[in-house]
Amino acid sequence: MGNAGSGMQLPWLRGDQKVQEKEVVTEGSLLAMGAYSVVTSGFGDLEKAPRGGAGYQRPQGFVPGDGKTTLKIMSYNVCSNEEVHVNERMKAIGELIEHHSPDIVLLQDVTKHIYEIFMSFSWWDLYKCSVSPEKASRKTEQFCIILSKFPVRGFISKQFSDTEMGRSWCSADIDTGLDKKLIITTCQLESCTAENNNSSKRLAQVEELQALSKYAPNVIWGGAFNWDEDKDKAFPLNDGLMDAWETLKPAENGGNYDTETNSMRKNQNHLQKRFDRFIYRLEDFSCKSVELIGTEAINGVLPSDHYGLILIISFE
Repeated sequence: MGNAGSGMQLPWLRGDQKVQEKEVVTEGSLLAMGAYSVVTSGFGDLEKAPRGGAGYQRPQGFVPGDGKTTLKIMSYNVCSNEEVHVNERMKAIGELIEHHSPDIVLLQDVTKHIYEIFMSFSWWDLYKCSVSPEKASRKTEQFCIILSKFPVRGFISKQFSDTEMGRSWCSADIDTGLDKKLIITTCQLESCTAENNNSSKRLAQVEELQALSKYAPNVIWGGAFNWDEDKDKAFPLNDGLMDAWETLKPAENGGNYDTETNSMRKNQNHLQKRFDRFIYRLEDFSCKSVELIGTEAINGVLPSDHYGLILIISFE
């Protein structure tokens, strides 16, 4: 695949179209993390949808923009505990997907059984998935997936370099049809345990994401960051990154892990934390709104021990 220290050229990271404008990426950035497979092997798991890298061709019939002025992104930590009403809970999350009709869906804490449940729903075929059924069937740990109604130049999935829990990230190079580069990433960072709060691992994992996103003008991360300002200090918003909730709803708590309101966590000590977030840096788009979803029981069950998030960005 090449040597990360040799300085391969990745023009797609910045959306540049001309050879002379290519960005040279060297050791310590994206290539050093192994993500050079974006160029050499087509950006990952996708098998039947358009591949990434230089060989990508926009699907026939796709109209640039297609009249849309916004893009809706949903993020949900689905809770991998299969002993707690897993079929009913996944059906509830599926109903939220049908109701909100997001363009992009980011799911964390997925198991191969949960993946199979989602595949059985009618809405599944509306999306391209970052992980094929064959690869999902071989998973032995929880994983993240991205679902997209938009064409995808490619996907890449990778386990974090420093993880004891098998935590990972997944990125998609989304073709919005507007010739504006948009990289969307989902992730699940290390959790806090009774023995270790794992702050140093979460920080290292965020730094890994920052290296991945360093050269992209339009970046959105949505996922289970498990970040606790009381233990981890302020979230490191470097290189122009912003927190969507802090930007759009600074006066609201936004707690999406809440042991007071979520009956799945009622017997635990009081916690109201914003473990799940949208982090972004957008040069060509703008954030319009962010909201919590899944806060009410659906057919008698709460979808997860986390609440979900919806982010809407504007193309204008």
